[in-house]
Amino acid sequence: MGLGLRTAQPSYPVAEHLFLILLSGQFLQFFLSFIFSFASSRLISPEEIGSWSQAFFGIKIYASLTDFSLETAAFEATPEANNLSSQAPQQCHFSVLFWFRFFTSLAPLIIVILLRCLLGTVKLYFFLAALFFFFDRVGNLLKIALDKNFAQATAIKWELGSFIGSNFLLFFLGGLGVGGVLFSVQQICEKMFLLLGMLWYRGTIFNLEKFTFGSCFFSAHLRNLLKKYAFPALSGIFANVFIYDFLPFFLSISVSSHAAGLFAKAFSLACLPLLITTVFNRITTPLYGYHMHNLARCKSIFLQSQILKVVVLLPGIFFLQQTANLWLPLLLGARWHGVIPIYRILAVYAFCRSFYDDLGSLISLGLGQPSMMAKNQLFHAAMVVLSLPLLFYCKSVLLAAGFCSLCMLLACARLWYYLFEVLQITAKDIWANIINLKNRGVGFVGKTIS
Repeated sequence: MGLGLRTAQPSYPVAEHLFLILLSGQFLQFFLSFIFSFASSRLISPEEIGSWSQAFFGIKIYASLTDFSLETAAFEATPEANNLSSQAPQQCHFSVLFWFRFFTSLAPLIIVILLRCLLGTVKLYFFLAALFFFFDRVGNLLKIALDKNFAQATAIKWELGSFIGSNFLLFFLGGLGVGGVLFSVQQICEKMFLLLGMLWYRGTIFNLEKFTFGSCFFSAHLRNLLKKYAFPALSGIFANVFIYDFLPFFLSISVSSHAAGLFAKAFSLACLPLLITTVFNRITTPLYGYHMHNLARCKSIFLQSQILKVVVLLPGIFFLQQTANLWLPLLLGARWHGVIPIYRILAVYAFCRSFYDDLGSLISLGLGQPSMMAKNQLFHAAMVVLSLPLLFYCKSVLLAAGFCSLCMLLACARLWYYLFEVLQITAKDIWANIINLKNRGVGFVGKTIS
């Protein structure tokens, strides 16, 4: 079966059903993450996670140069595609993106293998990071094909299965006494299982006999997509490395791998509620794609998703932060005790980021201004870079967490100010969407019960 991209117009009842399905799946993964963290923290040391973060940062440098905003391009609903009844032109569109992503993602693995003699004691971690990068990038593009078809229910099943299966494999290897690389192996297997599952589900995706390198790397269609999405966003993509991945690497070389491991663990736990933001992003992104440049529709989607997100996320994040001294020691064990104060600070970061991560699709697709998101990411990265001398001098993980949260708060506030201006949002708009959301929720529950 080919992986063509259908163009059925979305409807809000569909979005509501998808929201419930995705929310249920992500809450289950959220719950299981706590359970698996309870066991895995006793198999993996802070130093091991710090070494993984150091190697992964090197791969992310390459990732930032070859991202090209292909995910955003894959979500685009072009007028030409919508006016064609055949699936073939859209499948060709996606095939070009897929093969371009496949070969650019394979390159780091080849480079690491060729340069293994130059990587020192962390060469194994570099190899594993490159392997993870390949499975993650290629699989993510396939997942987008399902999301664009509003087949998120299928995707979430594979995601949950991959997450559970990879964690059980981690415990099996831990029982065999395999240490040091358990964290990276679990993440690699999760992405590999997900990629293979989606390939198996969709069957044969491309006609390899018709594939040529020229059609992948030199087609006019690909050049147009790169010109539209990649080049305006390139600086912002590169800035993302410093925003999300640099601090654990910086701490590992300026303080210790132990400190970097504590920060990375606290960061991952604090960001678990972002699984809920992913639910919103996976529903609103294809909607923004179908309503490109329609400010009224984009405003409605934006306001209702953010209002609902406040109701869902704010109480949970606040509760977890206030009770961290109770559940974190039980969850992680004695050697991770230093995570508690770091986690409490990074909970502020997680809350701000939960209202930031799903704005990129609105700006790039709905408003058609990918350069604006890139400018804000550069602003964010600049604040992180400017804080580095003080962090290097103080050598404090708590200070690093504080600066991380402050930079995220300022970047989020700046972007929201821009959106309120562009979309001309008023207090009346907010109240009207609250009422509309309430009425839709009551109607949806009534239909579901009946």
